[in-house]
Amino acid sequence: MQKDIQGCLTSPLSSLFEKAVKNRVFPGAAVAVSLGGGVDRQRFFGEYGFFSHDQKNGKPLSGDAFFDLASLTKPLATALSVLHLCTLGTLTLDDRLDALLEEDISAPQRDISLRHLLCHSSGLASYQPYYTALGRIPLEERKNALKKMILAEPLSYGTGSQALYSDLGFLLLGFIIEQKGKIPLDQYVRKSIFRPLSLHKTVFFHRLSSGEKLKNCVPTEYCAWRKRTVCGEVHDENAYCLDGVAGHAGLFGTAAGVLSMLTFLLDAWRQREDPGIFSGEKLRQFLQRQCIPAASTWALGFDTPSEKKSSSGQYFSASSVGHLGFTGTSFWIDPERDLVVILLTNRVHPHRNNTLIRQFRPLFHDLIIEKLHLT
Repeated sequence: MQKDIQGCLTSPLSSLFEKAVKNRVFPGAAVAVSLGGGVDRQRFFGEYGFFSHDQKNGKPLSGDAFFDLASLTKPLATALSVLHLCTLGTLTLDDRLDALLEEDISAPQRDISLRHLLCHSSGLASYQPYYTALGRIPLEERKNALKKMILAEPLSYGTGSQALYSDLGFLLLGFIIEQKGKIPLDQYVRKSIFRPLSLHKTVFFHRLSSGEKLKNCVPTEYCAWRKRTVCGEVHDENAYCLDGVAGHAGLFGTAAGVLSMLTFLLDAWRQREDPGIFSGEKLRQFLQRQCIPAASTWALGFDTPSEKKSSSGQYFSASSVGHLGFTGTSFWIDPERDLVVILLTNRVHPHRNNTLIRQFRPLFHDLIIEKLHLT
């Protein structure tokens, strides 16, 4: 008998989010859930709280609100663009950095492969505040300057010997996509992925230089560097210095748009739908844990649940994939349960020091699986 996910989830999630907003875990949140596939697929959407903590004068969150997706950019734009280039035969996962960037790169960086970058085992550091220097460089010169800065970084560990989540690696992946795709990253993603999937109006990069104001966007943090509350422009400072378009951050989207993308991936993964723009075989490879090194949870651009204290809670299967975003966003796909769960929040509003979402995420995911009787 088909489950009624509206009936199962509406009241429990309303109670959970009412309490979370009251306890200032985040000002507001949008939830999207998909269960099943094909004609039997059911979807649930929920919006909770407000755009900001000012509930008296604030605006209630709406289903068409745009969120800064932060590091969801890594799997949904950057990794999928690399997958597309691999499908075309332009790239292979074992291509090394010197060939990928077509530059003379010194050891040991030259031995970093595309695979290492995608599964965070390159040896590159996790993060550097490059924006403090980039902000003083003309916009048109910043990409080349940043590339040189990253390639000059000493490796934090031997390539392939550890896994360390790295913005630097995905910044390089953005440059590689532009080099091999021969157009800017945002154009490549829109042309090759979002537009073919009819998602370009609900998931996209927003260039700061476009001069267009992004309407109905949820605010993020008060940025001491920019001296304003960030809204409608990318929260990440390094991405901001790249005009809002980078391999590690920059995507904006609605819950419905992200859900459409992820249900497409799930259907292609389970071979219910022709992936069209991607090789189905290569897509399944990207969604498998790479074990570089053996204990790493990383697939290619996607994460998988850790054995203990996963943000996905205690029930998602080991074959699941997902990702988190710094602004308070996340998704998880469980192919065994035919389940997709998306949580979009602005937990960094008004400041990033609020980490209550760490306790909230597993409770949220556990509640959904329990109420849908999928344990």
